[in-house]
Amino acid sequence: MHFFRITYCLISGLMLAGCETARPIHVERYVSNPLTLQALLKNPATSVSVGKIENGVGIEKTLDCLNEGIPFPDLATAGDYIRSGLITELSNADQFEVNATNSIAGSVVVAELTFERKIMLAAHGGTWNFEVNLTSTNGQSMTVKSSHSYHTGYAPIRCNIAADYLMPAIQTLIYDIVRNPDFQKLF
Repeated sequence: MHFFRITYCLISGLMLAGCETARPIHVERYVSNPLTLQALLKNPATSVSVGKIENGVGIEKTLDCLNEGIPFPDLATAGDYIRSGLITELSNADQFEVNATNSIAGSVVVAELTFERKIMLAAHGGTWNFEVNLTSTNGQSMTVKSSHSYHTGYAPIRCNIAADYLMPAIQTLIYDIVRNPDFQKLF
């Protein structure tokens, strides 16, 4: 009799856990980071335009979260989203000009989500990792690696949480780009 109670409780618990639904996975549109604006305003740069930032080999249109896709807003790619964020930040600092003498373009080499631990239905310690190569029409180039860690949740919502932290991870990437001393050489 005791065995049946335990079995009943376990099956009931699993059924209830399966009933939890998660909201659709989506990434917020890019929002300017005040720290990036401060960093840009410290530099005596003129203006630059921003060309295409391509997805590198193996980087899909949606980013992977444990076999679930995380799509960017407006059907953008990782490169499109990073380009849009960079234009937003440069525009806020009055350092973006469509017809500037020099133009920055580039490629996304790494755009991945890693977890510190994966245990059955749980994944803990999420980190977004990015590597971007940027080149300027003036011949200068730079490579930036950036990581943004966050606390993850359990199975039904872990990819929703990953999507919630993707925009802040791109903010961190762009902040790391503009703080890099090589960034001013691209102007």
